[in-house]
Amino acid sequence: MIRKAIIPAVSWDTQLLPVIKSIPKEMFPIIDKPCIHYVIEEAIQSGIEEIVIVIGDNCRVIEDYFKRSLELEFSIVELGDLEKLEQVQSINLYSKKIQFVRQHEPLGIAHAISLARVFIGNEPFALLMGDELIQSEIPAIRQLIDVYEKHQFPVIAVQVEQKAGQIQPDIYFNESYTESFIGRYVLDSSIFDTFAALHKKIESKTQFNDALRLMSGSMQLMSCMLNGQCYDISTRSGYFRAIVELFVSSSTPAKVQKPADLGMFFEPLDQPFLI
Repeated sequence: MIRKAIIPAVSWDTQLLPVIKSIPKEMFPIIDKPCIHYVIEEAIQSGIEEIVIVIGDNCRVIEDYFKRSLELEFSIVELGDLEKLEQVQSINLYSKKIQFVRQHEPLGIAHAISLARVFIGNEPFALLMGDELIQSEIPAIRQLIDVYEKHQFPVIAVQVEQKAGQIQPDIYFNESYTESFIGRYVLDSSIFDTFAALHKKIESKTQFNDALRLMSGSMQLMSCMLNGQCYDISTRSGYFRAIVELFVSSSTPAKVQKPADLGMFFEPLDQPFLI
């Protein structure tokens, strides 16, 4: 049974400068919740009981988001908005399942994951990238957990031309295939030893895909085509698509019937704005 999950929230992305100087991309708002909130919801809905979020020194806002704010709750009570109060208090329930670990230097995703080794112990675990949002009927990481529990091999989510839910027994570590990896994995705790061995060998930042490639030499890795829609928040196009498509899917038919109803976002303007 997969009980624990790691969520790295440490990576810098020059595509999103200058905004990420002060706002981690994992905290970019998607409608009314930050991206990482959706990721944690996915993990908890998949049966995960304990979560460790690895954050950088510039990501304290993530930790603050999951802290309880009594002042905010009292203000909402005074306004009489019980629906909003319930939404805010639901975050408090998540916080009971979350621990934080800090990565003080930007040494890469593999190093960030290795900082959670004590938390994971010798158990298999789920790995969810905090800047990738996946919308699906069955939570994305739950799909991978089901594959792992059936086959007892590490599983990588991919986005390639294969049937949704299809399992591939082989991983091909060429550039085109690794680019199809989606930020969801179920891994064996032995990957921590792989990180350590690779770091000693190259004496520099350990690349996560390099560790997976090395790991594949000693054990079977499997891939699974997820049944769902993935949004990479670390790109402008992925972030914009997430906002628009989640807004459309969450709105009632009376408010939004199709993307064209969003007007200027999808159709060229016949005339310029008049100010």
